[in-house]
Amino acid sequence: MIYCIVALFVWPIGPVWMILNGYVGYVTSYALVAVPLALIAILMLLSLAISPFKYSIFGPYKRTPFPNEMPLLEGSTGGRISLVQVSGPLIKYVVCPSGLGISILGTGKTFIPTMPSRS
Repeated sequence: MIYCIVALFVWPIGPVWMILNGYVGYVTSYALVAVPLALIAILMLLSLAISPFKYSIFGPYKRTPFPNEMPLLEGSTGGRISLVQVSGPLIKYVVCPSGLGISILGTGKTFIPTMPSRS
């Protein structure tokens, strides 16, 4: 969480400081390092739009990893997950014998196990 705050709010101060102190030649190098770090922070914040805080990458709960089994069905599509509307084949669904896997390109993946039937 601290990384996101620093990457999104503090990194724009660097180029301003460089320009004011005469280090204009270093602004391009700074941007080549800082912009990818800011993009990672933006993707981390997108996880808050996809899932509630306690299930996001900042929350206390950990996502269930994909099982090591052969998928029954795979498909990529767009769609809406919580607050995020995705266009294009960026969401991958994987149906396995033990549950459903969801992978969002650049954001993360999770696995939802099926519940055992109760008799």
